[in-house]
Amino acid sequence: MSPTPMETLIHNVDLDRSMSSNVDDDELWDATTPWDTQIEVPAQLIEDVDDNVKAHFPEGTEIKSIHPHGSSYWSRTAEIQTVVSGEPVSYFLKVSQNKFARKMFRGEYESQKAIYEVCPDFCPRPITWGVYQTVSDAYFFLSEFIDMVDELPDLHQYPQKVAQMHKKGLAPDGRYGFHVQDMCALLPMYVTKSDSWEDFFSKYMRHFMLAEKIGQGPASKELERLERIFFDRIIPRLRPLETGGREIKPRLVHSDLWDGNSAIDAQTENPIIYDSSCFYGHNECES
Repeated sequence: MSPTPMETLIHNVDLDRSMSSNVDDDELWDATTPWDTQIEVPAQLIEDVDDNVKAHFPEGTEIKSIHPHGSSYWSRTAEIQTVVSGEPVSYFLKVSQNKFARKMFRGEYESQKAIYEVCPDFCPRPITWGVYQTVSDAYFFLSEFIDMVDELPDLHQYPQKVAQMHKKGLAPDGRYGFHVQDMCALLPMYVTKSDSWEDFFSKYMRHFMLAEKIGQGPASKELERLERIFFDRIIPRLRPLETGGREIKPRLVHSDLWDGNSAIDAQTENPIIYDSSCFYGHNECES
């Protein structure tokens, strides 16, 4: 029997059981699903607040409403309006019901948590992630609600905040990678820990390129030639960064910064980032 696309991805080029600490075998990626495929999520999942979501509200919380807010290819998003001790408090909820949902929201929570711990004014405060009590395969991500202006942040202030995140976000164990596997769109990220930036970045890029071949078909001869040059000649040039007494320290990177994951806090006018797929790497790898 021929291997499935996912079996090929996991067992081929440096991505075998070395990833076992970060990959859940029951949640592996189906590389035949295009990254921009919109997954239908039932609207009923945000018509009421599930009890497992309510469990994370402060005691005495009165729920006023839940209504759709924002949009997503792979989830339903909503604002939950509540009152606590006479004060209004709003939450942001994402819900999805598919084979990617558990990995997606666990990774998003851990990524946002890492950013919030070093730059609490740069992202919404993550609260929790989990599974619905009423729907056993519906997973959710819950954070504070920030009213955002859907515009590009200030071009001077925004890079400064990104640099601050890199400066403060040192890897706790001094290693490259991340402690849970997160996702970029529908692709599980390569985050297996490594002591070498050259080693980690090489495997990270092989992961993406192999996924591209599985999802889009075989590469052209020209692309294959460039790929060989990239891995055989370009990536080895990273080696001097960590040899001859030199060192670099793994820094927290968002890894998916673009205008769709950035906005402006309507109240403070500060830049805000979200939908992160974090790992610890060279800060110049930020994308």
